[in-house]
Amino acid sequence: MDKEIIILGTFQSRIYQILNSFYNKDLDVDKEQVIMMQAAVLLKTAVELYSTQFSHDEPIENILETAKKSLPELRFRIDDKSMVSKSIH
Repeated sequence: MDKEIIILGTFQSRIYQILNSFYNKDLDVDKEQVIMMQAAVLLKTAVELYSTQFSHDEPIENILETAKKSLPELRFRIDDKSMVSKSIH
C-alpha cells in the first residue's frame, strides 16, 4: 500500500503543477473562476474514466458517495495545509 500512496501523491502533485500553470495574469478570468472550471473538468473527467471501467452506474455512484462522505476530512487537510490526499476511492 505504501507504494500506491507514493504513486498517488506523485500523480496528484503533477496534476497540481499543471493546474497552477493556468493561473496566468494574461487571462481575463479571475483565479477563483479558473479554479471552478478546473474542478468541473476534473470531476467530469473522473466520472468519464470511471465509466470506462464500470458498465453499470451503481459502482460509480458508490464511489461518488464515498467521496462525498470524505469532505470533512478533506477540508481538515486543506485547512491544515497538507494538500496530500490519502483518499483511495
